[in-house]
Amino acid sequence: MGKYRYIRLLLVISFLTNASIAVNQAIGANPSPKQTSTPFEFCNAALSRILQTREVFEPSAEELDEWLAKDLKAVEAALSKNDILPTSLRQISPLEKTKNEVFFSALKLVSRFIAKRNRTGFINGLGKIMNGIHDSPFSFLVKGSAFTRLRKLLNHPSILKDGERTLQEYAQFQEDFERGIKAFQETYGNEYFNEETIAQGAINSFAIKLFAKMNEETAAYDIPAANAISLLHPVVDAAMDKGSMGKSTFAKLEKYLSEGISPNIETDYEKLLFGYLKRFEFAFPRDKVPAFWFSLNRLFKSQVSSMKQISSEYSDEFYYRLSLDKGGLSTVLAAYTSLGPLSERQYAFFYRSGGIFQLIDDLLDIQKDRDEGVKTAWTQSIESKSSFAQPLSRLLAAEKKFEELLPELTKDFENPKAFAEVYQFSFKLSLLRALARQRDFLDQKTLELVRNRLSLSLKSLNQLMSGQVFDAKYTQSSDPDLKFLNKLIEQTEKY
Repeated sequence: MGKYRYIRLLLVISFLTNASIAVNQAIGANPSPKQTSTPFEFCNAALSRILQTREVFEPSAEELDEWLAKDLKAVEAALSKNDILPTSLRQISPLEKTKNEVFFSALKLVSRFIAKRNRTGFINGLGKIMNGIHDSPFSFLVKGSAFTRLRKLLNHPSILKDGERTLQEYAQFQEDFERGIKAFQETYGNEYFNEETIAQGAINSFAIKLFAKMNEETAAYDIPAANAISLLHPVVDAAMDKGSMGKSTFAKLEKYLSEGISPNIETDYEKLLFGYLKRFEFAFPRDKVPAFWFSLNRLFKSQVSSMKQISSEYSDEFYYRLSLDKGGLSTVLAAYTSLGPLSERQYAFFYRSGGIFQLIDDLLDIQKDRDEGVKTAWTQSIESKSSFAQPLSRLLAAEKKFEELLPELTKDFENPKAFAEVYQFSFKLSLLRALARQRDFLDQKTLELVRNRLSLSLKSLNQLMSGQVFDAKYTQSSDPDLKFLNKLIEQTEKY
């Protein structure tokens, strides 16, 4: 396991920790209500306070369809004008790119040295060396965007306390999830909790809890609900792979989501599935948070539609629209577990940003989708032997349009600028990771779209994202931060 994976994960944590702080600033966290005698009473007290102080959004299918149609129209207009490059992919000068490459090479050597010596802790030692380089008269050789971003992270208050750096505050999230998994396994068995399912759920839950930690009012939504929403999608996927989602279960699920009719449980999988859904009834009562159930029901319908991606061929627009809807709804549901009921602008922010990240996930999952016969705009491009430039242009145009909407969609947050910056950083990091993984499919026409807009070369990016930089002998460590990072890295690679 390469040590440079730790740097990669630090970049991910950078997004998550900064996102958490942005959420705290954006929502304007109020003092939490005094803990009442039971979790149920506490949940209802906090939820009632949120509903009284926030104008919440009740979406309809027509409204979301209108958003999709409007966004598709804007994308087509941008494509026709060849105006597709978002500001998050700014121009990188040759000098800055050279500095980033020099820093990348130096960081590999420094990280290997720290991992081998391991006297003060990997993260703490790296932070001190970075500060030393910053104060050196030769810092101009490496002080580019990559150096500045990593040093800012290592000196972030969420990591640096009393002069020492540690991630142990975040290790509790991993422990919470592991306890939740054990409880689920004791109740429902191990059949649907394979390594990939657990890895996906752990990363999802980790992100949700980081948002919730920085926003005290979200304590209304308990750990089991967060774990359940994190695991719901991967568990359903696992069940579909096993053939456990038969017509009878589909019919019961449809009635339960649309009408609230409790089913007659007949299989172990139904016990698991409806056990999860009952967890949401506790955290998001239908009469108080109907938008959550509308979103969950629409996501179910989108998942049913996505089954057509295997059996039939459709237009690129069908796959594009389906990805936007599925990704948007999944992100909205996660946002509910972090922030509580959403305003219209907040709902639109998470719905649209989630759709864009789903398009990037589709790019990341090309090999898996091809193996399983799932068709997306990316796999269609490969099968038709056309350039990736077309789906990538659509993605970039969608991002450009979303960035234009950010000032409006972030108005309900106290710190719109911070929230927008967190999103843009995450978009760029995710896109670069996807491009690095799929570099074999990037023809000349595709590369022209991002030329001079990548912080590192594709070769360096691929090393950074794959983690295959150091010898395995440097991976053994008693450093608790490295142990925690090792777990998280293994899960991101299985995801």
